[in-house]
Order: sequence, then structure tokens, then C-alpha cells
Amino acid sequence: MQKVLIHYGYNVIVASYQKRSTMQMIKYYKQYFLKPNRTLMEKRFNRFTRFVKCRMKNVKQCFNICDIKKHALRCNVLMCGSDVIWKTDYLDPVYYLSFSNRNKKRIAYAPSFCTYDISMRGMNAYSNIEKMLPNIDYISTREYKGVDILKKYCNCHRAKAVLDPTMLLKSKQWDRVAADRKIGHPYMLLYLFEDNRKYNDIINGIAVKHNIKEQDVFAIPMIDGSIKRNCIEDVIGPEEFLSLIKYSECVITDSFHGLAFSLIFEKEVYILKRDLRSLDADMRLDNIVQICNLEDRIVYNKTKLACPDTMIDYRMVNKKLQIERRKSLQFLEEALRKSE
Repeated sequence: MQKVLIHYGYNVIVASYQKRSTMQMIKYYKQYFLKPNRTLMEKRFNRFTRFVKCRMKNVKQCFNICDIKKHALRCNVLMCGSDVIWKTDYLDPVYYLSFSNRNKKRIAYAPSFCTYDISMRGMNAYSNIEKMLPNIDYISTREYKGVDILKKYCNCHRAKAVLDPTMLLKSKQWDRVAADRKIGHPYMLLYLFEDNRKYNDIINGIAVKHNIKEQDVFAIPMIDGSIKRNCIEDVIGPEEFLSLIKYSECVITDSFHGLAFSLIFEKEVYILKRDLRSLDADMRLDNIVQICNLEDRIVYNKTKLACPDTMIDYRMVNKKLQIERRKSLQFLEEALRKSE
């Protein structure tokens, strides 16, 4: 997003907001840094830190609303987004731009609710969200279902659905970010949040379909350090992540950004549905699947492969994404123009 805004002539300050209580910090460090794989996690953290330092500009670490307000004083336009910042189980006024004075224009670009939440907690959250939305001059969400939520439960009828910021850039721009090729021979990439050993039959079937040997199926390890099949031992940061997708023969994923970058690099991609307890991922994946008419790439059954024999028609996919990209940029341009 910073790159897009710079293209429009803006100097951009990125507020890296990480609000955590003392107990949350203790839980975080126990989860990620007190495990046997602590060294690997530290190296990955350092790789991400280096990426931010080298690839982004004016990134300011913010831990509370006072930090945010300090940097907001220098800005004419305030923007929140993207990804899951409007989830109903954690409401933070910062993510609704409820700070600073009213002479600054406010834009919400591609925040996500993650899922429909019609529980009592969800209804209460939507009621509170409705009260905060008047602070925002231009509202969009990353999913069409998010627009429905705002209409039905938050009495907001002016929201637009837009693409995730990663998809506003084309593959050539991401090529310049990706690291050099890591694996010198054809391979299949697994990027799954669940233990991929559950899907051995599916994975093996897709590998056979693409003439990939079993030893050439590689997985990106998860940050929780859980054991997965054929994990890549190298430290994976953002640049390496892009490279692994870019040079793969095909990708199996249950991740939104795994799917997004597979489409950007025009990969044969298969989408695994997570367990029912993880339905919060569905809205994010389903939205882009529906936009690109890729419902037949979803694998619902853990043991039976029922995917088409045909390749993805990327002429059609790119055409649909270009339409959505144009609409998204039109929303952004209008919001920025009226903010001047």
C-alpha cells in the first residue's frame, strides 16, 4: 500500500501498531521463543525486521494511542487497513481511526472482518462498530461479505469492496522483491497452517498429477514450530516466501496470501479447506475464489482428490482481477482526491 500511495505523490508514514498487554507479551514469548526451535524463530523475526527496514520507508513503531496521535499530527490523511483488523472478538478504536481531530480525512482501505459473527458477542461488536464508522470518510472492506455485514448490522450503506493491497501490484513489481531461486529443480510448495500430514493422500495425488516426486514436495514451516512434512530448513522471510511461490510448479495452500501470490505469479494452485473449527478463514479465501471463478480448485475432502484436469485459465483470471484492481484504485483515487 505504501508503494501505491507514493505513486500518487504522498509522503507516507507507516504506523506499525502492536498493542499488547503484559500478559499477552508473556504468552507471545512463551509461544514463539521458548520452544526448541527458538533460534529459527529469532532468525525469521530478524529477516522480517530487515525486510521492513530495507523495503519500507518511515515505519514508526507504535504501542499505544499516544504514539499514534504523535505521528498523526504530521499527516493530512489517515488510513487504516488492511487484513483482519475489524474482527469482532477484538475491537480497538485505533483501527477505526478514532483519534486526532476532525480536520483530517480518514480512509479505511481493505480491512477484513474475517467471518460473519452472529453470536451475541458479534451483535454487540457490530453495534459498537456502527458508532465508530462515522469517524471514517471513505469505507471499504476486503470482502464483498464485509460490505454485507456493514449494511445489515452496522447501518452503513456506503462501503465498497476492494482488493487486498498486495494485489494492486502486478507480478513484475513483485519479481523485483522476490529473492533468487532457492530450489534448483521442479518442486511443489505447501503453505498450510494446519499440519500437512493430515492431507498426505491429497498432496501425493496432486504431486503425481504434476509429475513431482515425493521428495520434491516442500513445506514452508509455520511460526509455531510444529513439525510438518518436508519442511524447508532455510530461514524464510518475505523475499524468500515470494521466491518459493514464484519458482514452484504448483502450490497447495489454505492461506489467503498463499492464494493471492499464487494468482499473482500464475501458479497452478489448490486450496485446502481447514477444519470446521477454523471457519474464520473462509470469508477471506472464498472472496478471491469467487472473484476468479476458481471454486473447482477447492479441495474439501482430506483423502479424496476431486480437482479438474484442466489448467487454470489465467487469461480469464487476470481479466477479472484487472476489473477489480481498476475498481479498487478508483475508490482510492477518489478518496485521496477529495482529501486534498
